[in-house]
Amino acid sequence: MAVGELLIRAVDGDRPYQPAVEGDVIKNPATLSGGIRTETANYTVSLGDQIILVDETGGAVTVTLPAPTWEGERYLVKQITGGANNTTIDTADSATIDGSASQSITAQWSWYEVVSDGTDWFIVASG
Repeated sequence: MAVGELLIRAVDGDRPYQPAVEGDVIKNPATLSGGIRTETANYTVSLGDQIILVDETGGAVTVTLPAPTWEGERYLVKQITGGANNTTIDTADSATIDGSASQSITAQWSWYEVVSDGTDWFIVASG
């Protein structure tokens, strides 16, 4: 390790601990804003979010990912209702999601999990 680096090793079940950095303070994303939330309107992902459940029965919903500023940052977006409306996952800047400007979720219970390499977003799991 280099001077000024901090190594954190902890396990939450089978999932590795992935802190978010806010200024010089390292915080657990799950404790910042609850980690999981349900949205019914357009929403911009915030520090601390991990899972965004989307209820698009009132209309199409766009979930906007933040600029991919650190490697390993990840979010899961899941559409929990069905109907004529879709969920769009978009980016806040010129970053892409698997090379595209956005991704669409068109069916109930479908989801994407995305991870950042610090420059763009990549789909690492879907269902």
